[in-house]
Amino acid sequence: MRVISLYSGSSGNCTLVEAGEHTVLLDAGGSAKALITALESVGSTIHRVTDIFITHEHGDHTHALSTLLKKHPCRVHMTDQSASAMNIQKNSILDTCLIRHGAEFTYDIGELHIEAFPVPHDSRACVGYRFTYSDTSVGIVTDIGYVTQTVYDCLCGCEAVMIEANHDREMVRQGSYPAVLKSRILSGGGHLSNDDCAEISGAWARQGTKKLLLAHLSEENNTPEIALETVKKATDPYGVTVIAAKRDEATVLLESNDNI
Repeated sequence: MRVISLYSGSSGNCTLVEAGEHTVLLDAGGSAKALITALESVGSTIHRVTDIFITHEHGDHTHALSTLLKKHPCRVHMTDQSASAMNIQKNSILDTCLIRHGAEFTYDIGELHIEAFPVPHDSRACVGYRFTYSDTSVGIVTDIGYVTQTVYDCLCGCEAVMIEANHDREMVRQGSYPAVLKSRILSGGGHLSNDDCAEISGAWARQGTKKLLLAHLSEENNTPEIALETVKKATDPYGVTVIAAKRDEATVLLESNDNI
């Protein structure tokens, strides 16, 4: 199993999941060209992708979809609420490829098992995912205002987790963003802080999680160094490897030869 963040941030998000002969994407933000280039940079290709799983309808997670599907039609999985929010034209390429789901669903592609679960975010509907293949589980939850019991339960026991560490609260408060945007970021429907990420990461570490990838870091209200320092304080006692996803480059969470 191989899991790689192709890029992560407010300008675009996309993650590659390879399991045996199966290749899927989580989200398709940014441009189609950037996505295809990023895939090639890690030795993959868009032609291997059979399915794209969308977390929610915001553009930094969906912008490349229509152009990408014209080049390479494949199945697109999205909650019915997110699909409705996108006002997808009937008989368009996205409409033709779309498989609508409820906020909680499971889907199997061969031996790859995918489980979706709802997370709090200021979109019409937002979900996180757990991918399981050959007794290895990887969790991905990137746009989340706060950690619910559902989020904890659904990713508890994952060997590796990609989780949002969007901002340092004090940097937000002291930063240049307008008050309404600061309020949104810090709200329960916004994005996860470093402190909240550290708390849940420590809890997962106590249940066996061994690798963490910190994602969706704010360019203005965070730094990789601050995010890593905060989360490592909670996870170092458990021997967890913690890395920060890059905004415009691929970052590996799990390699096929990892022994975790």
